[in-house]
Amino acid sequence: MKEEDLLQFSQKLQAFTDQYLQLKERQHYIANFPDLTLAEVHTLVSIARNEGTSLTELAKLQEVSRSAITQMIQRLEKKGLIFREENRQFKASYQLRLTGKGREVYQIHQQQHAYLNQQLLDVLKNYPTARLEEFKALMDDLEKIWQKLP
Repeated sequence: MKEEDLLQFSQKLQAFTDQYLQLKERQHYIANFPDLTLAEVHTLVSIARNEGTSLTELAKLQEVSRSAITQMIQRLEKKGLIFREENRQFKASYQLRLTGKGREVYQIHQQQHAYLNQQLLDVLKNYPTARLEEFKALMDDLEKIWQKLP
């Protein structure tokens, strides 16, 4: 590959990566709840998928400290998106649940994911499986380079 071609490829890859990062932010933007952060949306999703989970379990699921998840839960409670319910079996602990507003955020998030997945499938079906496998291999090779960056 000539240096000029490499430069063009690198620029296109950078532009693609930038667009993906922007999508990652936009995808988690909920118009009715503009002050929600990406981390807050992910926490709501974790609670929705593990309804009744405890703070400790949620911290493990999200691979964060208990103090970090406690702060997150307090913010989500203030925003009226979750509530704590006393655990009937262990009176000293609480179960986390979504409020109606929290469920609304979760449903919007799921709709966004479903839309993006369908759009991606519509694009990918235009390419032969062998070509997609080559592209996956290319992505794997690039990831290895990025991980070894000194």
